[in-house]
Amino acid sequence: MMMVSTTELLKEIEAAFPPREMPVHDSLVFHQADCLHCEYAREDLEDIRGKDVTRDVLRWFHNDLGCLSAETTRWMLPYYLKFGLTPEALNDGIETEFLIYNLSVSVENNHDTLQRLSLLNRAQITCFMHFVEWCSNQDHWRAYFPDDLEKAHAFLKSVLDGRTAVPANPASNTASRAGKKIAKT
Repeated sequence: MMMVSTTELLKEIEAAFPPREMPVHDSLVFHQADCLHCEYAREDLEDIRGKDVTRDVLRWFHNDLGCLSAETTRWMLPYYLKFGLTPEALNDGIETEFLIYNLSVSVENNHDTLQRLSLLNRAQITCFMHFVEWCSNQDHWRAYFPDDLEKAHAFLKSVLDGRTAVPANPASNTASRAGKKIAKT
């Protein structure tokens, strides 16, 4: 795994994830109908519309990452990544912990995770992988859940290498990328 400094990774996050507006109401959550968990997450997201994404917001949604749509994942991910680099996250980083857990999925259960990552471009997936590598080089995270870090890294690498196809995102207006490698942009 590559060794990247905190400063270098912060610059990479800022370059890979340009500022975005929060997605529109109908594009906030993964399941659009018949899922109360996602509906509650949508209501909570609407409550923060127009406000700063603080650590309290990240903490509130850490257990609901699976409810976020691809658009909301793309919007919120840089906040999680930047927070994960702080000393505060190393002392009490349940937000980072759940971010990694959401990537340490088995091959049989990766479809939903792939769907949530479907709007990330190659630079963003690479940046996310560099974040996982950075965590792997931190004593706290390496000691706490090395197996999950390894699974998360392998998962992101398989996406980058095209071994794991990123499905089309039916809720977005983007062109289908089902079965295709991530764009090299």
